[in-house]
Amino acid sequence: MRAVIGRLRVYSISDQDDAGPWIRREFPQLFYIVTPSSPNSDNYYSATWTGISGDIYYRNGEGADTSLVTNEWLDQNVRARGPLGRLYPRFMFIMEGDTPSFLNLIDNGLNAHRHPDWGGWGGR
Repeated sequence: MRAVIGRLRVYSISDQDDAGPWIRREFPQLFYIVTPSSPNSDNYYSATWTGISGDIYYRNGEGADTSLVTNEWLDQNVRARGPLGRLYPRFMFIMEGDTPSFLNLIDNGLNAHRHPDWGGWGGR
């Protein structure tokens, strides 16, 4: 188990649903990248995904603009573009915010998966 955990890198966008604190408590040796949310979630809005998701249902961090991400915008700029775009689902509540973690799968030459403080696609 230690060998497997030693090879993992977990990048969490935020501490949603108390999963992050549980994982860090149960697997303290896990390489876990996160800016932890406070127990009362007062700083939940500062998670990167809230600006990307166009979230109008929760508090957003400074600079988030919900008018930029709408189903109409997605129809024109994503769903109308190729076979994969056509498959992009319509959202009813909030859009996905997985881009910050997904981009880390694309190597940027900075060895960010080993040293996230050196910088990745989303900064440091």
